Amino acid sequence: MLKITECPTCGSDKIKRVRRNWTDIDHGKRYTVPNLRFHECPACGERVYGHEAMQKIEASRPLGWRHDTRKEGRSVSDVLVKIKRTILAGRYRFSEKARTEMESDHLSRWDVAESIINASRIYKTLRSHGPRRSHSREKLYIIIGRTLGGVAVYTKGKFRQEGGFEVFYFLVSSKKAL
Repeated sequence: MLKITECPTCGSDKIKRVRRNWTDIDHGKRYTVPNLRFHECPACGERVYGHEAMQKIEASRPLGWRHDTRKEGRSVSDVLVKIKRTILAGRYRFSEKARTEMESDHLSRWDVAESIINASRIYKTLRSHGPRRSHSREKLYIIIGRTLGGVAVYTKGKFRQEGGFEVFYFLVSSKKAL
């Protein structure tokens, strides 16, 4: 189980692990996950879901809309759905380079997350290789999306394991020159 002592959104140390029924609506169908364990911050309302919680949520989704994560050879849209869900769950981090680029372009972490959520496709998938890579031939995803304000944002990122669950790690994030 994920152990969190500080809220990733507001920094409060009041975040607590809770267990309760969790309800959502997916494509117009209401569903409930009974006795779901997750962390919730009373200060800002942020919820953080660990790997087990996300698996329970995924397994409880209405049939016909379930995303099968066991498929070999995922389609690009399946990967984009996975990236978006990871972002929505708050499981994303930025490299120092990405933070520097965001600062120089006056982009907040919310702008970058919003652009991913609004993206309609993965622009390009690269297979990286080199001595500094954590895996030989890991996949890097290039996504160009727009914020709700219409700003085009270019991102390059990858999945990596952190604390027993997957996070999306932004390597590059900047305004796209049009």
